[in-house]
Amino acid sequence: MLELMSKNSRSVEKRGVFLASNSALDFLNTEWPTPSGKEDFFETDQDVFSWLRQAGLASKGVEEVRPTGALLRAARALRFSFAKRCEYLRVGMHIVTIQCA
Repeated sequence: MLELMSKNSRSVEKRGVFLASNSALDFLNTEWPTPSGKEDFFETDQDVFSWLRQAGLASKGVEEVRPTGALLRAARALRFSFAKRCEYLRVGMHIVTIQCA
């Protein structure tokens, strides 16, 4: 994982990996297998904000979410759901979607 140190601050921003030319697939690729298990780009709300900014998807002016950890939990849940759907498609299973009125 590459990290970028700002010249004017002490903060370190992780650099996302964007290989798919598709934001949804790049979002899915924020977690990847390693020999010792899995690596997760999203460790904090700030990591999610950083990835969204780098992907050009962050809302301007938004810098935090309350309660703390809510954005991280939501991003991980969305990624998990998306990964499951991709796996179902890979093995040829149909996905049933329930629409709410």
